[in-house]
Amino acid sequence: MADIGEYFVGAYLEHIKNCDVVIYNAKDHSKTGLIAQNEVDVLGLSLSTKKAYLCEVKTHIKGFNPTKRTNRVLLINKQFLAMQNYATTKLSGFKSEIMFWAPKVTHESLLDEINKNYNAINIVINDQYKDAVRDLIEFSEKHASNFENPFLRTLQIAKHSKAI
Repeated sequence: MADIGEYFVGAYLEHIKNCDVVIYNAKDHSKTGLIAQNEVDVLGLSLSTKKAYLCEVKTHIKGFNPTKRTNRVLLINKQFLAMQNYATTKLSGFKSEIMFWAPKVTHESLLDEINKNYNAINIVINDQYKDAVRDLIEFSEKHASNFENPFLRTLQIAKHSKAI
């Protein structure tokens, strides 16, 4: 089951990045596939542009600190490698973008170091994450349709009731 942070990223992919399909906890059951958690937290597909977004989501409100445990950094490396493999083997007809999402990250330099090991991971953390939340708040303000995404629906209720 997706957590609220994953629903946030899914809403962003669907309504800001115009993805036609959003899948939460996309699994690869092949023996050569995902090696870390055996899933992509959020997978967004734009069918018209043939663009795929493979997202790792860490929703640590007090801050995701990859230096706390060395095995956490190794796990992140494995997850990015697994997502690259997933993109290559399962999404060969799509241009893939791997993304890392977290509302608060300390020691950003470690993520930059991890990013050097892989081809252009889009890191959406701290201020960039806040900007994405603001984009969805603005989107929710303009639309009254009942969206199935619980994060987006909560924003709509809060915005239309003038709570935020």
